[in-house]
Amino acid sequence: MRLEEPIRLDNGQYIRPDVVDYKNNIIYDYKFGFPNRTPEQLNMSFQMQRYRIVLQMPSEVIKPKPVHDLNTPFLNIVFQIKK
Repeated sequence: MRLEEPIRLDNGQYIRPDVVDYKNNIIYDYKFGFPNRTPEQLNMSFQMQRYRIVLQMPSEVIKPKPVHDLNTPFLNIVFQIKK
């Protein structure tokens, strides 16, 4: 698994998924914000569809849920991966 470098398309545009896991053949993309959308809805976005078509892999959106504790460091985020 690694952070992905930008991938140049034939039309000159670039795409850059957050993480591509070549071992398990899946694309992971982190989405922050979008409070009214579920990970499943975000996974059907044009951007995610494009990743799936170009890389020919399934994708999964990870929507981090911040810990709401003032004593917790900012970077202490709970990642919930729904399978």
